[in-house]
Amino acid sequence: MTEEPIKTRNPAFWNEYYDAGTPPWQIEEACPPAMQFVDSHPIEACRILIPGCGLGHEPEAFANRGFSVVAMDLSDEVVKTAKKRLDPKLPVTYRPGNICDAEPETLGFFDAVFEQTCYCAIDPRDRPAYVEAVHGLLRKGGVLFGVFYQADHGSYPPWPISREELSADFSPFFNIHTLERAQNSIESRAGKEWFAYFSKK
Repeated sequence: MTEEPIKTRNPAFWNEYYDAGTPPWQIEEACPPAMQFVDSHPIEACRILIPGCGLGHEPEAFANRGFSVVAMDLSDEVVKTAKKRLDPKLPVTYRPGNICDAEPETLGFFDAVFEQTCYCAIDPRDRPAYVEAVHGLLRKGGVLFGVFYQADHGSYPPWPISREELSADFSPFFNIHTLERAQNSIESRAGKEWFAYFSKK
């Protein structure tokens, strides 16, 4: 039997997904657990990559804190929308595309990668490739941090995740410093977010 195609690799899927309405992970502000972490820990402003950036609340928040931001999304339409709502003076570069197809010159380029509901939107068959891509894009000692969203929408993203899966997927490539329930999620996502802070091995 032929295996079902991986629809989430296709930019057209994401354009249609956003056209159909607000994705279940979308909130109208930068992710509170992650922003609180950044504001209360000594993370220096640096070159940060935000895959699956959506409508761009996090890129804007990081740029306002002095970070140099590259924000990516498979949906070229949502990238256009995000760029329109962004102050053009902020240091954010938007790129439509897949981080698993990154240009060779970006390997080892980033100091940090910010995760915010990207991993949960990836077909589970593609998650190992995502983990390896993030590892390759980070410099030695670079960090991956943010929020992994735990939800289950059947045959459409976001797909389920677990703490055990996250640990198994990331531990070969990253030192896992923090992987725990987020404490200050918005009400609709309370108890459904894992806050993570990993460093590249």
